[in-house]
Amino acid sequence: MSNAAELISVIVPVYNVESFLSQCLDSLYKQTYDNYEVIIVDDGSTDHSKKICDRYAIQCPQFTVYHTQNRGLSAARNFGVAHSHGKYLLFVDSDDLIVPDTLERASSFLKMSIQSNLVIFTYQRIDENGKKIDSDTESKSFPKTATVSSYDALYYLLEDRFNNFSWRILFDKSIWVDNNISFPEGLLYEDIRTTYRLLLGAQKVIFLNEQLYLYRQRKNSIIHRAEAHSIEESRAAIFDRNAFLHDKFPEFDKICDANIYKWHYGVLMNPDYALSNDSEVQHLIKCANAYIRKTKKPKHLKHMLNWEQKLCLFIIQCGGHGLLIVLVSFLKRLRTTLNRIVIN
Repeated sequence: MSNAAELISVIVPVYNVESFLSQCLDSLYKQTYDNYEVIIVDDGSTDHSKKICDRYAIQCPQFTVYHTQNRGLSAARNFGVAHSHGKYLLFVDSDDLIVPDTLERASSFLKMSIQSNLVIFTYQRIDENGKKIDSDTESKSFPKTATVSSYDALYYLLEDRFNNFSWRILFDKSIWVDNNISFPEGLLYEDIRTTYRLLLGAQKVIFLNEQLYLYRQRKNSIIHRAEAHSIEESRAAIFDRNAFLHDKFPEFDKICDANIYKWHYGVLMNPDYALSNDSEVQHLIKCANAYIRKTKKPKHLKHMLNWEQKLCLFIIQCGGHGLLIVLVSFLKRLRTTLNRIVIN
């Protein structure tokens, strides 16, 4: 990277987020970095999002808006990349925010490292009102700020030391182009299907242990929906990723098996799933329970669970899933209440 600030393209897909969109775009307008463009892709919104996009495009010279027919998040992101001009890319979801120096901090680490062309940072979770919920879920597992090989970064991903979210990665656009990467249109959990490919395409990867992204938790978001289709899509995404890696890196097979095992554990430990009245969701929970109780626990799993998770897994293996989920639901509500009291 040269001494001059390289152009960064920020891709923002938009669909019916009128309540949060202005906050998102304000956070982009207030960036301390001085050479960036914001590509807003309005994916056929039917609320006031379209007007909000147009207003910012008129008032902010670095903002460009495109209005398209509704084709989904993946298509909107792909469209944004195709119309970007920057050397580096960053995705930002339109209900989230970034801190004022996100672009400056992330790009500065790329500038300091000649061989690195991708940086991953951490995030802070916020509620629908913008209040902090707690520290990010990776606070104990995310690697310390360091530069590693793309191979090691992939291993960290498979170990679940950091999540698959594509919006927490600033990367050289050449990775995307040279490796023919795109988000799979028409499928959910698109990040699981692409993040590992970004890592494989990188020269070296920088882990930046700084919370530069504000990730809004919405009750009606895909990740919080107790729907059988959504659960099955997440499983399919992991299997697709593992199948790709098996052909190229068979040495990852054992940790991929541990990843599948942990996915089943995650289904059982999700209170939204457990309390759902949907018969298909309950069937999937029963299947996950049977898998955990009948399948031998992979050795790699011991590096992927903290002591609380290991205790919960033991209880499940002993047949105590029903009692456990009641306790977890109670503790989750209690923790949320205490966090709000502390923050306020």
